[in-house]
Amino acid sequence: MNRIILIGNGFDLAHGLKTSYADFIEWYWNNWGNVLLASPNKLEEDRLCSFKMYSHVQLAGWSYVWHYRYQIDSLAPDVGLKVIEFAKQNRALCDFTIKSPFFQTICEEMETKNWVDIEDVYYEFLKKSDNPKQLNEDLDFIKDKLVEYLSLLPEPTSNTNIKSQILAPINREDISVESKKNGKNYYRIGRSMTLKIGTDCFWAIKMMKIQLLMWNLLQIYWKKLLIMRQKGKLMKHIPCYYCPTISCC
Repeated sequence: MNRIILIGNGFDLAHGLKTSYADFIEWYWNNWGNVLLASPNKLEEDRLCSFKMYSHVQLAGWSYVWHYRYQIDSLAPDVGLKVIEFAKQNRALCDFTIKSPFFQTICEEMETKNWVDIEDVYYEFLKKSDNPKQLNEDLDFIKDKLVEYLSLLPEPTSNTNIKSQILAPINREDISVESKKNGKNYYRIGRSMTLKIGTDCFWAIKMMKIQLLMWNLLQIYWKKLLIMRQKGKLMKHIPCYYCPTISCC
């Protein structure tokens, strides 16, 4: 018996991992806020955006803005996001610029939809681009940041509900009619198990071993029941697992 398990988008979210693009973008801005909290410079930038403090602000660097002028608690929850929102909106303090139109669109979609598909945004830009070099470099930068973010996530916790459903014995009702008619062949091929995994499943190997053991035991169990039934030790109304009808064997 082959059990095909399709694991796609949402499998990581179901295990409590904050792996959506919305989580990633929030981390990116929170990380930027932490950079400004500690920066001794008036200008901070990366490939996607820049924060340039105006010259009339009589402070040596960004860290002095928060600690002396506004007295922001650097240990407060989500302080990085609060700092970055303040810096974006306070045009008297700094010149905030998003240098990448690609990233600008990603941020706008996040603000309007609270959701974004970066691949779709990239594809739309690619169709309109005469020279995709800058676009691809922006995408590479975002991918590197995404890898950095994902590497910081904690180990996932096992979702017992999902795990129990995957490891549960296969019900007779779930087997196709054709497979029931070919029950003996069904057991001959039952030692194999196919997993189609879209994302990394940290307990997949263990699951395969357990499932193979379960099928070996189940095969022995049903063979014993069949022998007992043929000898008249079981009631005739008990269906035979090898055949689709009750009055077989």
